[in-house]
Amino acid sequence: MHTPFANELKLHVGDRRAGWLFRSRQGGHYSKRRIQQIVKSVAEEAGIQKRVYPHLLRHTVAQRLADQGMREELLQQFLGHEAPETTQRYYEPKRTHVKEAFEEAMNG
Repeated sequence: MHTPFANELKLHVGDRRAGWLFRSRQGGHYSKRRIQQIVKSVAEEAGIQKRVYPHLLRHTVAQRLADQGMREELLQQFLGHEAPETTQRYYEPKRTHVKEAFEEAMNG
């Protein structure tokens, strides 16, 4: 399933496989502080009252991917973690996925 955001991101990234996702006007990368400012500004424009920060977006994406069924080892690779324990801090498996995995293990 492609969301409008995913389609926009695909257009932005194109076929690129490496490098900065978003480039500054000077062609380099944004500083951590500038990214924080951008995220805060976009959240305000969207009317989000909750405190929003880049790392929260990372957790949200990880949870969303896990909820959509992405296997943990692929999620680990996507997030760039070396240890599975680090990835496990980023999301909570959906109960339905745990139940499905249990039933599959018991039947297989």
